[in-house]
Amino acid sequence: MAEKSVDMIPSLGLNPMAEEFVPSAQSIRNVGRNHMVLNQNSFGNQIGGNTSDCRNYRNAYSQDRRRLLRSSNDLREDRYRALRTVYISELDHKVSEERLADLFSIRGQVLDCRVCGDPFSALRFAFVEFSDEGSARAALSLSGITVGSSKIRVMPSKTAIYPVNPTLLPQSEEEKEKCTRTICCTNIDKQFSQADLKAFFENKCGEVSRLRLLGDRVHSTRIAFIEFVMVSN
Repeated sequence: MAEKSVDMIPSLGLNPMAEEFVPSAQSIRNVGRNHMVLNQNSFGNQIGGNTSDCRNYRNAYSQDRRRLLRSSNDLREDRYRALRTVYISELDHKVSEERLADLFSIRGQVLDCRVCGDPFSALRFAFVEFSDEGSARAALSLSGITVGSSKIRVMPSKTAIYPVNPTLLPQSEEEKEKCTRTICCTNIDKQFSQADLKAFFENKCGEVSRLRLLGDRVHSTRIAFIEFVMVSN
């Protein structure tokens, strides 16, 4: 078929060497340049896409790694702070945090002191954090001394002192007053109804102004928050 086409050119009066049949060097260069540009664009798009994917992967990996390092550092810091902290039990409820910190400062620099428990109960407990482990170990020798009207017990703490979330604290004097009249009761048999529980506490302790009984299908017992009319109840 190709030979027939070539044989037909003379008969048709066509010049096979005419300009329109022979591509110029410029045309060849243009074709080559266009082909190169297309290849570069395709390659650039491919690289650009891969670069974006790699960048996203690196960012996600870096964020996860920083999160893990931060969690690991927090745990390490908590363990270190626990080693610098002592736990005090059987503390007279009249002993303030300032007095307790001043007492334990004879064993080393006190960084934090937290007295916990019901302020109206006879005995409370506390945590004292020192600046170093040696001071915490030295503070154990204070176990058995009388502070106020009670002999305290001092032991190594299993946890550090955590900051209090201010949003969880009572925001007004009325809320503070309600907290002093409220108790939390746990390990309640599920057979007890809210009315049964209220009748029990009113018979044993005094008039109840509000009671909330909580529980779920997972746990075998329930808990309740009971607000009395009087603090003495």
